[in-house]
Amino acid sequence: EKEAVSRLIKRNRDWGLSDAVMLDAEEARAVEPSLSPSVLGAGYSPSEGSINPFNITLGFAKAASEKGAHISVHTEVVGFRASSDGVEEVITDVGAVKAKTVVVATGSWSRDLCRLMDVDLPVYYHRGEALITTPVERMLRGIVTDGKFFAQGHMTGGRHYGVAMAQTKDGGIVLAQATSDVENYDRRSTYWGVHVVAKRVCRLFPGFAGFEIVRSWGGVTPYTDDYLPFFGFLKARPNVFLSVSFHSAMAISPQIGMMAADLIADGKTFRDVSVFSPERVGL
Repeated sequence: EKEAVSRLIKRNRDWGLSDAVMLDAEEARAVEPSLSPSVLGAGYSPSEGSINPFNITLGFAKAASEKGAHISVHTEVVGFRASSDGVEEVITDVGAVKAKTVVVATGSWSRDLCRLMDVDLPVYYHRGEALITTPVERMLRGIVTDGKFFAQGHMTGGRHYGVAMAQTKDGGIVLAQATSDVENYDRRSTYWGVHVVAKRVCRLFPGFAGFEIVRSWGGVTPYTDDYLPFFGFLKARPNVFLSVSFHSAMAISPQIGMMAADLIADGKTFRDVSVFSPERVGL
């Protein structure tokens, strides 16, 4: 775990986070006093922060609406009208929408959606489970992620878990995550998920053992065979743009949106994203 976190800290520094450093055990507990004495060290990146995904999503929607976007909620895409030039209409359960460009940014549901336009996109999903405690006094100074996450690498099937946690403004501590293979977009919480996350948390933070869990939940998250996203136009449907299966997508969504807008409007962007092209799988 220490080697994996050391590599992450080096990568952060290479990306411009010059204050990212490795800490020994004493230094780690100076930053997070509630850490267990068994923790041998930590990576520390003080310039990183946290966001509220609900507020961010609603903020994006509000800003888009003010710029002229029309957002249809509770509307299901049931098909497409396609031609050799791509998709001409998106068919929904409340009517059809003509489109010059169609953006697919539907995460775990992208494979099923693309099948409606006769494209088999190799995107899969698994379930991630999380939980939150009742409000407690300030116990965490920052965001804490278990070295186990970085050491175990990509999930290749079955069940995996580690801990990522942060304390909300109101005092609840969000604890994640247990990951498992599922079918039919099963987002239900499980006893296994709650148990392994809580047990791991108490190993790293023994003082949390008496905290009460007020809620647990699950969500399905996408992945691909090579764990890279699909980002770019489809060769088979030239006006369909994919933005699917980014990791930590909420945190990097502003840059993803900027690059997508550049590519759609101008055909180029400020970074080389060719490695993410769907052409790598013949699409």
